[in-house]
Amino acid sequence: MIPARPLDRFPIIRTRSVEQMRAALARVYVRPLLELKNRVSALDVLFNNFQFQHVGLSYIKYGAAIHLGFSETNFFSQRFPIHGKGEIIIGKNSAILTSDNSATISSNVSYKTNYDADYEHLVMRLDSKALTKKLAAITGQPIGKDLAMNPVPDLARPEAQSLRNIFAFLVGEISNAATLLPPLMLAEMEQALMVAFLCGNQHNYSHLLEQPPPSVAPWQVRRAEDYIAANWDQPIRLEDIVTATGVSARSLFRTFRQNRGCSPMAFVKQVRLRHAQQLLQSAQTTTTVTRVAFACGFDDLGRFSKDYLRAFGELPSAALHRGKGAASSQH
Repeated sequence: MIPARPLDRFPIIRTRSVEQMRAALARVYVRPLLELKNRVSALDVLFNNFQFQHVGLSYIKYGAAIHLGFSETNFFSQRFPIHGKGEIIIGKNSAILTSDNSATISSNVSYKTNYDADYEHLVMRLDSKALTKKLAAITGQPIGKDLAMNPVPDLARPEAQSLRNIFAFLVGEISNAATLLPPLMLAEMEQALMVAFLCGNQHNYSHLLEQPPPSVAPWQVRRAEDYIAANWDQPIRLEDIVTATGVSARSLFRTFRQNRGCSPMAFVKQVRLRHAQQLLQSAQTTTTVTRVAFACGFDDLGRFSKDYLRAFGELPSAALHRGKGAASSQH
């Protein structure tokens, strides 16, 4: 669930100044042409931004009817309106922005927007080079022609709904976390967003994501397992698994599921749960369930407890209690 003030722990600016707002947008996006409408002389801006390595998440409200013009950028972006009404204009095409729809902008594309005074939205930005590299890893195909997105997503597609759900979930997680999440979790959250963006939007390479992928050899599945086992405490990226196995991510995922009954990322969870079990069973005085969960890549303690119970038939707190008891009896 998206909080009332998304990403409020990561403020960029609070201002009524047009120039300050333009400068803030330039730092995160690109310096825009900006025109206030309806003879308004001041804004009432709230601009928050959280930055992964290659993906940025922003919340913006302007507090006044406004027209913006943006030149070409080196990133893709997608707008998720959450209140009010707006319009986006790309060339001769335009689309209305409300909480029921979305808009996607390709890199190297200029565009204009008009927003009503009560308009608010969340924006996802994705570095062009990183996104193209991710697409190549998924498809196993070289990306020659520039990736170009359909600017108006079909939100009835399950993949588009999944993207929206993942996006809303991660905005909520980052907004509500008491402290900054560990780097391993952030890296894998970022990967999930990039993959969901490529699958949830239609583009000139969508046909490669929709056709059945070829199968891979069993030894390549075992090599993927070996890579995951050796790097369980590091962010597991699709590009790294592809490099280790020499096959596309889609082919590997299909054969992995056929041979192991789960996806590679589900296998990652199994490996990390086993390491969590070892840490709890060999607990020291300072060991806590929270520390173990975070060390093993789990950011939600409730889900970690459920996954642990499903895997081992007991709660992690019980394993921790027994582990500390064993440690104290040895002293």
